[in-house]
Amino acid sequence: MAITDYIPQRPPFVMVDELLESKPESAVTQWVVPAENVLLEASELQAAGLMENVAQSAAAWVGYQAKMQHQPVRIGYIGAVKQMLVHRLPHVGETLRTTIEVINTVFDITLVHAVVRVADEVLAEMDLKIALQ
Repeated sequence: MAITDYIPQRPPFVMVDELLESKPESAVTQWVVPAENVLLEASELQAAGLMENVAQSAAAWVGYQAKMQHQPVRIGYIGAVKQMLVHRLPHVGETLRTTIEVINTVFDITLVHAVVRVADEVLAEMDLKIALQ
């Protein structure tokens, strides 16, 4: 399936290429930073782009879980970002591998911890609260 089968975003605002792995409590996505991304500055993806990549990675996880249960994909909203640490901004052409781990789910709100890497280098880490519509 295409990544857009799992997430509500559409080009040019898609910031995940592929869902590599999805488990009940975690997921891994991959994305190559394109030169035409709207959140680039001087060929670097800005912190907002990293946050959006994490949000879309979580959305891909939610969408995949919904599809496996034959339910519609729900729209989610970023409710809060905590403990965001950006060690380095990625450059155009770099492949981001984003891992999300579910910390807790209460009703329609899910808290995830995310780590964004290029190869073995950790670029960013954050906790994201996502509210589902």
